[in-house]
Amino acid sequence: MSKWLVELKLRARELAQKIPYQQIRDSPSVKYYTDWNAFEKCVDPSIEELSKYSTTMNIPYELNIASINGNMSIAKVPNGVNVMSINELGDEFGKLLFKSMDISESRALARHVANLINGVYVEVNDDLREPLRIGVTASTPRPVLLPTHYTVLINDGVTASLSIFIHGFGGCPSTTVEIYLGRGSRLNALFVSTHEQVPTYSLIKVIASDDSSITARTLIMGGVP
Repeated sequence: MSKWLVELKLRARELAQKIPYQQIRDSPSVKYYTDWNAFEKCVDPSIEELSKYSTTMNIPYELNIASINGNMSIAKVPNGVNVMSINELGDEFGKLLFKSMDISESRALARHVANLINGVYVEVNDDLREPLRIGVTASTPRPVLLPTHYTVLINDGVTASLSIFIHGFGGCPSTTVEIYLGRGSRLNALFVSTHEQVPTYSLIKVIASDDSSITARTLIMGGVP
């Protein structure tokens, strides 16, 4: 694990012991009616426990990047797209991760970073004919916290589509996404989140440069009421 990631996780772990889940009653990212008691039941993950669970699952569409209980796989990435595991990033690229997020904002985000299992850094350098598809699935029988992170950079002048599917069938899925739009870039984004009665944390942030644009659609179904 790279030095930048070790230091980030240590700082997040310290914050998670000090700050509340919600410091502002109502904000764009956290709503006043959120029931944080359910998240207190989520246990921190361990390599030993995660290794017990299956890493295969039938998903009704072809994915380019898939995470199943934190186990990451990358397949059939389109030309012009570079994908790197966050565990392999050096300081140069690592400093871009979580740049748009304040991990002191919430215990949920601090716990997410402190227990981060896996994630990817994605650069889109050429126009895409088909959407780049990322799928995240959580299915552990115990309420294990399953944090993964995705940083996506759409380079200057590029037109692309991105679809992110998050499925919670068990455990406590925790997903953060940062999208950086280069100058003059165009992005169509679809976010789909379907869950059974499990605690779920998701945070998606978009940082836009001059003359860039995004058209985003979100569908959320299920979860803990």
